[in-house]
Amino acid sequence: MITQLAYAVGCDIVAEGIGTAEQAAYLHSIGCEAAQGDYYARPLPANVFVAWCKDWTSQLPPHTALEPA
Repeated sequence: MITQLAYAVGCDIVAEGIGTAEQAAYLHSIGCEAAQGDYYARPLPANVFVAWCKDWTSQLPPHTALEPA
């Protein structure tokens, strides 16, 4: 419901605290556009983060937009 409300008013969605693949997959399936948490990476120093970003690849299938209810 929250994701639908956010989309209805033109907001982007960012989920925080993702710790498992199951959480990431569920949020992806309901249209969550961005997420962060230990599942993706622990907090990193800035220089290490930049390198991590260059090497990162998604483990989720491509996103498909949700149809409005």
